Amino acid sequence: PAKAPADCGAGSVYGLPVRHIRESGRVLAQRPACLGPVACATGYGLAVSSTQTTDTLEIWFIRHGQTDWNLQGLIQGASDTDLNETGRLQAERLQQRLANTHFDAVWSSDLKRARQTAEISLPAYSLILDPRLRELNAGEIEGQSHASLPDTMREVWSALWAGDSAARPTAGE
Repeated sequence: PAKAPADCGAGSVYGLPVRHIRESGRVLAQRPACLGPVACATGYGLAVSSTQTTDTLEIWFIRHGQTDWNLQGLIQGASDTDLNETGRLQAERLQQRLANTHFDAVWSSDLKRARQTAEISLPAYSLILDPRLRELNAGEIEGQSHASLPDTMREVWSALWAGDSAARPTAGE
């Protein structure tokens, strides 16, 4: 699978050619490692573009622009934060970068930061808002910095990012 840049910064775009893998009539695809333990669910929009060859589907993951919580180093999870001015400028730059790119469909989390990024960067498209694309609800961990977390919360958060699907934050999922 394609690997996204390590920084996964706000406003980043990852164009991923993905081969169709059919299993019981479903099309399966792998996601970039930097998206964390939950597929398509960390505040990302999803844009799908068919290429000229029939055996390739291109999926683009677009990271939401910057929020004040990003700037402050706070864990957002499912908290519904807005883009800040820098985030809006990132989305505008992304719009210029994608101006000559065609997408067959554009999905976005219904969280404001993802939706605002998609609306600004892809204004010609009707967005398909899907709450299943939301970032993980981190419960009591949200709104705190990693450094300020008590040891037990830090262990849970680290386990989640390591892919431990059994890890559950208090009041989260």
